[in-house]
Amino acid sequence: MTSRPFRLTGMAVTAAVLAVFLALQAIGSVQTRKEPAVASLVAPWNGLAFEQLATREFRASASDGTDIPVAALAAVPSARRAFGLDPLTPKALAIMALAEQDASQKAEILDGATVLNRRDLLLQGILLEQQIKAADYSETLATLDRILRVHPRESVTFFPILIQALRQDGAVPAFAEILGARPVWLQSFLQAAVNDGEALSNLAKLRLTMEDVEPSVDQRLVAGLVGRGEREDAYEMYLHSSKSSPVSSYPYTLDWNSALPPFDWAFVDDANFRAQTSVDGDTLEVFIKSGNGGVLAARMIPNPSRPLVFTFSHSITPANQARDLKLAVQCADSDTMLIEQSFSGAKSTVELPPTSCSFLNVTLLGRAWSGRSAIRGNIGQLTVATR
Repeated sequence: MTSRPFRLTGMAVTAAVLAVFLALQAIGSVQTRKEPAVASLVAPWNGLAFEQLATREFRASASDGTDIPVAALAAVPSARRAFGLDPLTPKALAIMALAEQDASQKAEILDGATVLNRRDLLLQGILLEQQIKAADYSETLATLDRILRVHPRESVTFFPILIQALRQDGAVPAFAEILGARPVWLQSFLQAAVNDGEALSNLAKLRLTMEDVEPSVDQRLVAGLVGRGEREDAYEMYLHSSKSSPVSSYPYTLDWNSALPPFDWAFVDDANFRAQTSVDGDTLEVFIKSGNGGVLAARMIPNPSRPLVFTFSHSITPANQARDLKLAVQCADSDTMLIEQSFSGAKSTVELPPTSCSFLNVTLLGRAWSGRSAIRGNIGQLTVATR
């Protein structure tokens, strides 16, 4: 993946923050909340009253669709009066920063404001805008971390910004530092990020550096990478999550684990057509009601590019319908069918010629034809050998 510029514009961030800001209730005394203009006249030394007056003036203009800088400019006189009376008025500073057109002056206002207050949502949002414009991933993520710690309910607004940043290769080191500290919003963010296809590759890189996460995150991450054709990365992720080692010697056994498909098994689960592991986990219990059929179980395995031999036992009844169950093997990258062979006797052997594809889809198929008996029984674990 090549490095790309941060596509989310700073103004889009400010607009997102502003949407939250406009919905917030004003803070301060009861009189200041209800009538800031009256409060500022009665107590002209009250900086908080002028800050709230500036906030109301800005909100009124911004809510009418006025451009953000223009709306802020209309509220600057009240904001400056508020700051002059009380330097600890973050919203007044935020409005002054929004109205400032000179980049160096805006930076000076923000530098001073963030020393005084690192909690105000609008102020942090404007700072975020500047950091995104500068493509400063480390500071961008640090600011987002502060916002989400103080305002966890605003994750719906800020997670999309984080996810867009995660799509950039250059942001991965900064993400590793922030997520390595396991912030309180980590699990919620992972649940959101794993749904974004463009961020999956970088999310997988980060996941390889983390301790355990919610199982559903790993399940969707592995499946998502496979869906994008990134099977090698998906398999590495699978090995890390399952704490497994890659296949290094033959023969080996495919157990019936289904924790992380497609590199573990995925089973059909229907009242009339189902496959499930036995209590001891050694066999696969199958049931096919008459008139039903299809894929019972499937998983993906690495291909050693050598001839393979699959061996397994079964106890399918009625015995004369065992031939209606099959083991099929396909190339994962092309769906080219390599072999499809019916069960035979109490022990079946399926030989696969060498093929060059990196991964193989191993599938168990079954059908109980209409008018014939239901099929039930157990299938033992598959042994995979080379020859």
